[in-house]
Amino acid sequence: MGPNLLATTSSIGMGCKAKPLRYTALSVFEGERFVLNYIKVFLQKMWSDLLVKILKTLVDFISFIKDDVLFVLESMKSFQHFDISKVEKLLNAFFAKATAYEETGSSSSDKLSKVLLERQLKEANSRHQDAQVKKSEEISKIQSTIDELERIKNKLMDLKEQRMNLCAALKGQKQFLHNAKTEVYEIEVEIATLENIIPLNDKAVENLEFSRTNLDVL
Repeated sequence: MGPNLLATTSSIGMGCKAKPLRYTALSVFEGERFVLNYIKVFLQKMWSDLLVKILKTLVDFISFIKDDVLFVLESMKSFQHFDISKVEKLLNAFFAKATAYEETGSSSSDKLSKVLLERQLKEANSRHQDAQVKKSEEISKIQSTIDELERIKNKLMDLKEQRMNLCAALKGQKQFLHNAKTEVYEIEVEIATLENIIPLNDKAVENLEFSRTNLDVL
């Protein structure tokens, strides 16, 4: 059957005419080695892809992929015909360094956080002192305003009292004026009455004119 298969393959590849057959030595086919070779290629490809993913991961995020990497490593170990202890040691050492880096970074971060907290506390105390000064200034301004309002209130009360006194004085002055007008009116009526009752003679007129002249001189 073997020679016939080779002859058929040769005739398909070369066309209608069949050339004379040449028999070559056939290698021994071993199924186990065949499978192991494919497994080896598969593991090499898996390790290559895993290495790329590790290299692409930022240092600060290495710990996040550790579980996934260990899962892949356990899957690789399931193929017992291949020793991956070297790869396992490399990965363990790598993750140990990553853990040490994170712990160092965490310690540095804690120290930095402490420094920042102290700085923030110092700044907060400084701002608190400034706020206290402003508060005292505002309290002083408010007290000054209250005192000024009280002074104005007292002044208004004094002015109100002065107004009442002036109103009372004005009322009295108006009454005095009214009395004076009444008195003037009464005197004028009296004079008019006298002028109508007592006729003035020439001598009286002269005396009156003389008196008026003296008044003009004064």
